[in-house]
Amino acid sequence: MQTNGRHTVLVIDDNSVNLQQLSAILRQENYTVITCKTSEEALQLIQHQPPDIILLDVMMPGMDGFSLCRILKQDELFSHIPIIFITSLS
Repeated sequence: MQTNGRHTVLVIDDNSVNLQQLSAILRQENYTVITCKTSEEALQLIQHQPPDIILLDVMMPGMDGFSLCRILKQDELFSHIPIIFITSLS
């Protein structure tokens, strides 16, 4: 979903520092950025405001990134949204 001609990126990560850093980089590149700290929060948000792309942390409390990805890819309303996994794991 473009806002003011800008693409929207949803960043989902339970780490506040990661959210702040990624948001700053993306905003500098003229993206509209939305952030969530949980998969459950993101799932609700996506239903009302689908983004153009999702940056998704793998390891989160509650529902992990893989589970959220499966849910979104099984729903034809959201299966077209590209998802890029992010992680601090080596």
